[in-house]
Amino acid sequence: MMYSYVMTSDIERQFVTTFRCVWDSPVSYQKEEIDEVRLLTVEEVESRLKSGFFSPYFEEEWNRCKQWLEAVERC
Repeated sequence: MMYSYVMTSDIERQFVTTFRCVWDSPVSYQKEEIDEVRLLTVEEVESRLKSGFFSPYFEEEWNRCKQWLEAVERC
């Protein structure tokens, strides 16, 4: 586990727990339950922030995750 927090908006409140996993095997998923899989590089994610591509929740989580990783790397 990396961290937990409560994310609040005008319409809802969510308890968020973020985990980090390193996986070195192919990723599989149930194709009948998934419409599309799109793998993005860090650069692609960064270039699409604030464009409406991602939800505000994802963008907040992305920034929290980056801050956490930077803090860990400084240790």
